[in-house]
Amino acid sequence: MNTTIDISSETFTDADIAEMLVMASRDRFVTICDPKDNTKHLRLPDFGTVFIGVADLESLDNLDLFLQDQETPLKAPETWKVSNLAKRVGMFPSTTQASKNGFGADIPKGFSQVIVRVNKLRGIISIFKG
Repeated sequence: MNTTIDISSETFTDADIAEMLVMASRDRFVTICDPKDNTKHLRLPDFGTVFIGVADLESLDNLDLFLQDQETPLKAPETWKVSNLAKRVGMFPSTTQASKNGFGADIPKGFSQVIVRVNKLRGIISIFKG
């Protein structure tokens, strides 16, 4: 497994993180039910998986279910909310603005996905919170 990238690190700018996500999604797609119409499906780019509050990824059972070959796992602190992710990928200039626009929810424990727009490209970020 490749080393993890701590997306909460100050050494990466929001633009750097957004570029990494867009580059990672070039050949990977996720098919989901359309949130507006359950009879339709959407095929969206897969921006990768963010591990929140997981100190040691090696300790997770079945880690290969979450990561594709050669994917570098992204990690963030346990205190992060969806607004922190939305700000970090460049959707909003601040977490306050992200919250005001509906991205203020807590991230539940376990596996979840959120649709985000990165560099004008809508896609999926998968989240695993330990």
